Amino acid sequence: MSRASTQRRDIQGLRAFAVTAVVLDHLLGWPHGGFVGVDVFFVISGFLITGILLREHERTGTISFVGFYRRRAKRILPASILVLAVTVALSYALVGRLRADSIATDGLWALFFGANWRFTTQATDYFAANGPVSPLQHYWSLAVEEQFYFVWPWLMLGVLALLAARTRRRTGTPPGATTRPDHHRLVVGLVLAGVVAASFAWALQQTSAAPSAAYFSTFTRVWELGLGALVAVAAPLCSRIPDAVRPVLAWGGLVGMTASLWLVTEDAGFPAPAAALPVGATALVIAAGTFAERGRQQRFLLPLTNRVAGYVGDISYSLYLWHFPVAILGVVVLGDSPLVLAGLGVVMLVLAVHSYHLVEEPLRSATWRLPRRTSREAGAGRRGTLRAAYTGVFLLALAAAPVMPSLVLADNGVRTLSDADVAAIDAETHAEYTPAVADLQTEIRVALAAGAWPELDPPIEEAMAGREVPSSVMPCGDIDGVDVAACTFGELDRAAGGQSIAVVGDSIAVNYVPLLVGALPEGWSLTSLGAYGCPFTDLLSEHPDAAIVDGCEQRKADVVDAVEELRPDVLVVADMYAPRTEVGEEGTITPERWAESTRTQLGEVADAVGRTVVLAPPPSDVNIDECYNLLSSPVDCVSKVRGQWSGMHDAEAAMAEEMGATYVDSRDWFCAEDRCPAFVGDTLVKVDLVHFSQPYQRLLQPAFTERLGTLGVLPPPS
Repeated sequence: MSRASTQRRDIQGLRAFAVTAVVLDHLLGWPHGGFVGVDVFFVISGFLITGILLREHERTGTISFVGFYRRRAKRILPASILVLAVTVALSYALVGRLRADSIATDGLWALFFGANWRFTTQATDYFAANGPVSPLQHYWSLAVEEQFYFVWPWLMLGVLALLAARTRRRTGTPPGATTRPDHHRLVVGLVLAGVVAASFAWALQQTSAAPSAAYFSTFTRVWELGLGALVAVAAPLCSRIPDAVRPVLAWGGLVGMTASLWLVTEDAGFPAPAAALPVGATALVIAAGTFAERGRQQRFLLPLTNRVAGYVGDISYSLYLWHFPVAILGVVVLGDSPLVLAGLGVVMLVLAVHSYHLVEEPLRSATWRLPRRTSREAGAGRRGTLRAAYTGVFLLALAAAPVMPSLVLADNGVRTLSDADVAAIDAETHAEYTPAVADLQTEIRVALAAGAWPELDPPIEEAMAGREVPSSVMPCGDIDGVDVAACTFGELDRAAGGQSIAVVGDSIAVNYVPLLVGALPEGWSLTSLGAYGCPFTDLLSEHPDAAIVDGCEQRKADVVDAVEELRPDVLVVADMYAPRTEVGEEGTITPERWAESTRTQLGEVADAVGRTVVLAPPPSDVNIDECYNLLSSPVDCVSKVRGQWSGMHDAEAAMAEEMGATYVDSRDWFCAEDRCPAFVGDTLVKVDLVHFSQPYQRLLQPAFTERLGTLGVLPPPS
C-alpha cells in the first residue's frame, strides 16, 4: 500500500500538536509547558518504529537491520545535516569564534547522536542556564531516540528468536519456517514492560537527585518511547476497542495532552513523574486510533485529523530542526521584540516547508541510484529539472546565509567624547568620590558613552574564555573539602601589627580573593574558604550540579570548623545575588529570607571572628556570552541594576547594620548611575553573567584597596 494511504491522520495531528507546542514555548515562552511536545514525539516514535519491526518479523521471520538503519538514515540525516551545517556556519558569522567553536563541538556531538551526553556533561540547566543556550541543544531528543533504536531492535529480535527456536523445538517446525504464535507479542510486551518500569523508576530517582542530567538522559526517557512501543505490541488488543468508545478515548487523551501544556512545569518533577500526563495521554490517543485494517482512520477527532494539522505533521521534523537555531541566533542578532519574534516564526515555517519538499522528502524516497531513463519518464524530466534547480537555489541561499550579515551590517555610529567632555566627567567624579574610585568612575562613564567595541586587551573572546581567578586560587573553591594550608596567602606577622582574614561564600567570594590578596598590607594573611555554588547560609539552595547540592552542607560545616580554628581578625562573606530556589521548596528565596539565613550561618562563627564584612557582588543583569556577537554594539551589553539585586542589597545592608558588621557596596566599581558597561578602558569587565575577569581585577585593584581602607577594613591608605 502507498505511504499516503496508510498514513494515520491522527498521528500526523499529534506531530502537529507536539511541534507547535515546542515552537511556541521556545519562541514565546507560552504555554509554559510546551516542552512536553518532545515527550509526545517520543511516544509516537516508539509506536511507529516498533510496529514496523513487529510487522516485518511476522511477515518474514526476521528483522533486516541493514534495511532498518538505511531507512532511519534516509529519514533522519539529510535534513539534520543541512541544519547542522547552516547553523554552525551562521554561528561563525554572527556570534564570534569562542561561542561558535562551542557550537561547532555541539554539532559534532549531534551529528553522531550524542548531543544529550554533551549537554549532560556540561551540567546544562535546560530551564535557567546562566550561560548562552546552544542553538543545537534541541538535538538532544534526536540523540535519545537514535540511541534507543541502536538497542531496542536487537533486544526485540533476540527475544523473538529465542521464542521462535523454542516453538520449533516443541512443534517440530523445520528451520527457516515462519513461526507466529500469539504469545510471542505477549512475551515481548512483558520484556518491554520491565524496561519501561525500570526506566521510570530511574527517572524518578534522577529527577530528584540531578534534574538537569535527568532531562537529557536516555535512561530516564526510555520509558516514554517504551510506552509507545507497548501500544504497538498491544495493537491486536487495541483493534478490538468498540468503535463507539474510540472517540471518547481519543478526546480524553487530547484533553490530557492539552492540559499538560499548563499543568506541567519545570519545577514539578520533570521528566518523572510529571511527564506521565502527556505521555499517557498520547498513548491513549494512539491506542484509540489503532485498527486491525491499516487503512482505517479515526473519526470525530477534527483537531488532529484536519488537513492543516496533517500538513504541519508532515513538516514537523524539518520545523523542529530549524526552529531552535532560528530562535536562538535570531534573538541574538535582532532582539526579542514582538515584531522580531513574529518574523522569526515566519522564517522557521518557510525554512521547514522548503527543507521538507526539497531535501527531506526527495532524499527519503530516493533509491540513491541513477535509474535508466525511459521514454515514459521524459515528460517528467522537465519537472524534475525545475525541481532540481529550485532545490539548488534553496541550498545556495542557505550556503550564502553566513556571509549576508557582513553585507547588511549597518554603521554602529561610533560616538567618542571630546576632551572637554571627558574633563567635565573627571571633575564631577573627583568631586564626588575618593581619588582612585573617581578615576575608575571616569573610565566607566566614558565606556557607557561608547557606540562601538574598542580594541580590547586581551581581545574580548580571549578574555571571555579566561578564568575569573588564577590557577593558585581556583582549587580552593572545590566542593570536596577545605585545604587551609594551600589556600592561605600572605605571611601573618602579629608582631608587625598584621591581621588574618578569612573569606567565605560561593564563587563570588572566590572571585574576590585575588583583589583581597592584592590589597593585603605587609604582614597580613588571607585564607580562601569559599565554595563554588555553595553560599554561606543556613539554607540549601538548588544548583544544576547535583554534586554541589550533595556536598554543600558538609562543606559549610568544614568551613565553620576552619574559621573556629583560624579565629580570623576579619571575616569576609560574599555571595551571588542571583535568584535561588531552596531545595525541596517552590518559588525563589526572598531577600529577607536570604539575609536572615546568612545572619544565622554567621552566628555559628560569631565568637571566633573579630569583625565581619559583607561584600556585595557585582550587579548581574546581562550575560556577556549572550549579548556579544559580531553585529552587536556595547549598548547591547550594558547591564542595569535591577530590582533583584537592589532587594538583596537592601536586605543584606540592613542585616549588616543590625549585626554591627560592615557592608561594602560594589556598584561604584562596576556601574555609574545604575548602568554597568561590558568594558572599561580597554578591559572586559565580566566573563559571564556576574564573575569579573582577571584583567579587570587588575584595573579595579586601586579603587578596591582604597574603598576597604576608607571603611577601615584595612589600614587607611597613606
